[in-house]
Amino acid sequence: MAVEKGQVILVSSVFCDLQIQSNAGLHSIINVHSGITLGSTLSPAELSLQKIRSGSNLLIMLQSEKERNAAIRVVGKGPSGARVFDASHSGKLAGDWNLTTIPIPVIMEIGEEGLYWFEILLTGTVIGKVPLTVKFDRLPRQQS
Repeated sequence: MAVEKGQVILVSSVFCDLQIQSNAGLHSIINVHSGITLGSTLSPAELSLQKIRSGSNLLIMLQSEKERNAAIRVVGKGPSGARVFDASHSGKLAGDWNLTTIPIPVIMEIGEEGLYWFEILLTGTVIGKVPLTVKFDRLPRQQS
């Protein structure tokens, strides 16, 4: 792949339970996943009205030829196309093709099962998309 001068490359973007950064700037990624399963006693109709608050961590890894300021935005959409998440992050990319890692905590109100898509934008341009599958385990209701 030919790399243009001044280009920024999206190296990877993953959902994970936790990421830890050492004093040396190295990141450890714990429990990378492509989906989450939530337990609920609610029916699908009840879930559409009464959503469950949950989330994960999105780790974005970029490389840039030059050190530069970057405006990163993440927009998440549910299976129906409704926007469920929107966050921005401003920071500096390292330059010299060094890896810059940007953690984005993703907390959202979930009311439907299916495939959620998260667009990663750099200065308003989509540079990648990350899927996240959401499933519900139906739990029996407690009898009182």
